Amino acid sequence: MYTINLTGVLPDLSSDMTISGPGANVLTVKRNTGGNYRIFNISSGNITITINGLTINNGNSGAGSGGGIFNNSTGTVTVSNSAITGNIAGADGGGILNSLAGTLNLTNTTISGNSAAHGGALSILNTATVNITNSTVSGNLTTLDGGGVYNAGGTLTITGSTITNNRADNDNNGTGTGGGIFRSSGTVTLRNTIVAANFNDASPSTTPDDISGTMDAASSFNLIGNGGAGGLVNGTNSNQVGVLDPGLQTLGNNGGPTQTHSLQCTSPAIDKGNAFTLTTDQRGGSRPFDLSDSVYPNAAGGDGSDIGAYETQTGGGCIPTAVPPSPQPSTNEDVAINSITMTGTYSQNTNLTFTITQNPSHGALSNFSAPNCVFTTSMTCTETVKYTPAANFNGLDSFKFKVSASALDSEEADVNITVNPVNDAPSFFISANDTVNEDAGPQVVANFANTISPGPADESGQTVQFIVNNNTNPGLFSAAPAIDASGTLTYTPAADAFGSATITVVLKDNGGTANGGQDTSAPKNFTITVNSVNDAPTFTRGADQSVNANVGAQTVANWATNISAGPANESGQTLTFNVTGNTNPGLFSAGPAISSSGTLTYTPTANVSGVATITITLQDNGGVLNGGVDTSGPQTFSISVNCAPTIVTNSNDSGVGSLRGIIASACPGSPITFDMTPGHVTSPITLTSGELVIDKSLTFQGPGANLLTISGNNSSRVFNVTVASPGVATFSGLTISNGTVTGGNSGGGILNNSTATVNLINSTLSNNTASISGGGILNFSSGVVNVSNSTLNNNTAALSGGGIFNNGTGTVNVINSTISGNSGSGGGIFNVQSGPVNVTNSTISGNTAPGPSGAGGGIYNNSASPVIDLRNSIVALNAAGSGLGPDLVGPMTSQGHNLVGKSDNSSGLTNGSNGDLVGTTTAPVNPLLGPLANNGGPTQTMALLPGSPAINAGDNAAIINPPFDGPPFTDQRGTGFNRIVNTTVDIGAFESRGFTISASSGSPQSTPILSLFGLPLTATVSSAFAEPVAGGVVTFTAPASGASGAFPGNVKTVNLTTNGSGVATTPAFTANGIAGPYNVVASIGTGLPTANFALTNLKGDQTIFFDPLANKTFGDADFNVNPTVSSNLSVNLAASGNCTVTSPAPGAVHLTGAGSCTITASQPGDANYNPAVSVSRSFSIAKANQTINFNA
Repeated sequence: MYTINLTGVLPDLSSDMTISGPGANVLTVKRNTGGNYRIFNISSGNITITINGLTINNGNSGAGSGGGIFNNSTGTVTVSNSAITGNIAGADGGGILNSLAGTLNLTNTTISGNSAAHGGALSILNTATVNITNSTVSGNLTTLDGGGVYNAGGTLTITGSTITNNRADNDNNGTGTGGGIFRSSGTVTLRNTIVAANFNDASPSTTPDDISGTMDAASSFNLIGNGGAGGLVNGTNSNQVGVLDPGLQTLGNNGGPTQTHSLQCTSPAIDKGNAFTLTTDQRGGSRPFDLSDSVYPNAAGGDGSDIGAYETQTGGGCIPTAVPPSPQPSTNEDVAINSITMTGTYSQNTNLTFTITQNPSHGALSNFSAPNCVFTTSMTCTETVKYTPAANFNGLDSFKFKVSASALDSEEADVNITVNPVNDAPSFFISANDTVNEDAGPQVVANFANTISPGPADESGQTVQFIVNNNTNPGLFSAAPAIDASGTLTYTPAADAFGSATITVVLKDNGGTANGGQDTSAPKNFTITVNSVNDAPTFTRGADQSVNANVGAQTVANWATNISAGPANESGQTLTFNVTGNTNPGLFSAGPAISSSGTLTYTPTANVSGVATITITLQDNGGVLNGGVDTSGPQTFSISVNCAPTIVTNSNDSGVGSLRGIIASACPGSPITFDMTPGHVTSPITLTSGELVIDKSLTFQGPGANLLTISGNNSSRVFNVTVASPGVATFSGLTISNGTVTGGNSGGGILNNSTATVNLINSTLSNNTASISGGGILNFSSGVVNVSNSTLNNNTAALSGGGIFNNGTGTVNVINSTISGNSGSGGGIFNVQSGPVNVTNSTISGNTAPGPSGAGGGIYNNSASPVIDLRNSIVALNAAGSGLGPDLVGPMTSQGHNLVGKSDNSSGLTNGSNGDLVGTTTAPVNPLLGPLANNGGPTQTMALLPGSPAINAGDNAAIINPPFDGPPFTDQRGTGFNRIVNTTVDIGAFESRGFTISASSGSPQSTPILSLFGLPLTATVSSAFAEPVAGGVVTFTAPASGASGAFPGNVKTVNLTTNGSGVATTPAFTANGIAGPYNVVASIGTGLPTANFALTNLKGDQTIFFDPLANKTFGDADFNVNPTVSSNLSVNLAASGNCTVTSPAPGAVHLTGAGSCTITASQPGDANYNPAVSVSRSFSIAKANQTINFNA
């Protein structure tokens, strides 16, 4: 059973609504706290409310009406399959008040235990219509009238219902009447209904009071008690009136979701009713259920239904009842119950027999006595039986029995026997003692206690615990001995303690001692012995050492501290430090040593730097008997002999603090930084004594490419990297410029002259030249060059590879970078052999391959294999003097989403495949790039202009680490410039952050069809992020059909370039011949904002052309007139005067007499043209001549 406990008033039911619960026996809606209030208040108005499957309980309207439900509507309220119980009203309707002229239907519902002044269950006022069907009204009270139902003006029909045990005048003041029904006005019709055993005055009064007021004389098939008949006559309409005992059982659960009064087998209501088309009773049982007519003859005109809400469902007449013992029996485990009394009752003076219909599942029955029967007003028989529970069983057992009178059997009665558990003592076994060595640490001995049992099988679910009752030597332990439920012994010997202890333990279960049970075993003893063992000495090592080279002998007093031989009983032992490991013995001319007092000594080898890891132990002379330990655990520390500082402090070419000097003295792997504070490094650092040779791994951490330049002074290469693999030279945050090599040398800016890895990060490589190849970088042999977030511009190679020259089997990776303005065959990148060269999200544009033989302005792959991989990259707007491959030469591999301006003389990329945008010399693809400029970040970039096809055209799957550094992922410009904007990455090194576009002029406007609009269409593109807008492309598109227009050349779409202010203006735009509004859309790329120009084509004017008409003579032949109109629509004709004309033009004119004729031409217009001004032409009609012929 579930309850909704209300803590305040529910909202009114003010509109059509259905409240459907799971069943009155499942869910109760109850006033719990929050003062007095009814459960449901139904507002006024013509609404329909349905309440089904609920118990409505504990409502209290205070001094008002309708404790459970207040129905103030004029619509229909239906309550079905529900219970309305325990509600209170100070005025009318403890259960329900129906106040207005609506309709209330109560079906399959029990209203019980409610109280009010009028109408304990239900009060009906005004002209309401109320139908009570298959329902029970029981146990309701009023201080005044109508203990069950109060009707004052309504039309009430009660069918198949039971009204009993209600009371009026419950305050005993003599002012109330109608314990069952009170009617002051209106109509009350009873059909197949019991109104009996209702009372006046408070309990225990038995003064009958069933009906007060007159009932409808048409009422039929009812059973009325002896407390007022309401005008009904016994025997009329098959009514029974004045019945002393209706034969009802008490209100109870007799099946179905609501309580009912079942009929006693002697009830005069059985088979004396009429179903009045009902097919079930209140519970859902079949109606009618016609019992044997020889026992229960039907009423005249009846159908064998029972009167009231309950239909008896058992045949054979009056049956006995089997009564279980109360209270139900109980016993303790393994103890028999010698006498359980079974009882049977019967309304007739017939002895009963007892039959066991179901034996107990966990015991046996025996010793049945003979039945003992006594008859007073009814028969009562008893029989006893002995119950013996099965061994060790406890819990609930049961058996069933029935009683019989001749061939009539009772329903089965359940005898539920509670067998109380009696706990048996648990048991266990300990097979051995336990011995460990001193300081052995926490001990876990599995199965130390075994054969653990909580008792017999029926107690197997009990939990057990071991309890230590005694410990003869508790100081021997830091964690006392304990045994868990599985028998595992745990304990921890105290540090440095040894000896023995006797432990006493018992096992206890949770079965308790109720009913004399035993929950604790007998105690058992065992011994734990801890053998004496030498403890390891301990110490605390000192700090790691760091000194500069050539400092001489070092002595560090008290380097090792907290030196201890062990516990106090070992304090006299002798201690020695041992050096057990040295990872770099060559670092020292006198190796590290530690005295017994903890003093560390060592001497670094002259002119040697590095790091050594030293391993030491401390040993005592206590021995290792019984597993003793005489040596501490090893400890390590490091001694670092450091190189000189690596901070460049001035801009000199050489000397102390210069870049050249720092490179020479730096250790391999050192980071070289620059002190840019005033008085130190200023840009540029200009080399005057030749190139800088990198013969070891170094990292150059510059302050930013826009803050510091390393210049070759146009007289030497800048960096020559000679270190071999796995050496790494990293250049970050620098501009490397003005490097020059002559005399057949290559690599003007950087030469990777061996197999090392060269990283160029957040840097600029510019204005470098080589007399042969690799103006910016030459990657020699099998080296690796990684270029990321950097710009290579204005580098020149006399032969090839203006930006990058990749030789041999070297690898070049270009990520998030710009290569522009470089010159040489393969102006951007030249690859000689097997590569590979990987280009990702980079922009290669504005490079040239000069001269009549120059080829591959962007990238030149000299290999026969497609070893150049392109992904998310732009290669466009490059030039070649020979015209051969202005952008690409040689085989390529597309990894997708590239933009190539002209792919002539290359292979591997196809327009539309893998997301690639690929053009040719005859149909190039323009990426719409801005010039190389400072667009944010430390390096220059080429911005994507409005309308660029590269915007939102890349592949997000490429933006991962590696090759990118992140997350967060950025474009070339770095922090603050996200790599993915508007959900999809752009192609190239630059990620546009978006533009806005607006219709700045020419919207809205209108013009007649087929005429020019007065204003051109002007769109303005802007950027909230200061991105360049000049040179972008705006696409203007008119509708393809319907009202629209065209640009010159009769085209619907034009692409226009924005001026320096981001403005694009269309040429003249002409309306087509269809009138109506429409939009011309200005767009700057897929997924980007658009602007709409609201244009309207107005209807056109039209002119009628109608020549004058010559005068006519009556009798002339018919003639045609054919006026025309400028719109070429049809012209309507009308005639007046002495003529007729057919319409439309051309029309035939017919003369009908002498006089005059007027022909009028008109055109009414249509969806595209206004009506024309009518034109009329008139002419005169002369009389015809006549001749008289007079024959002689």
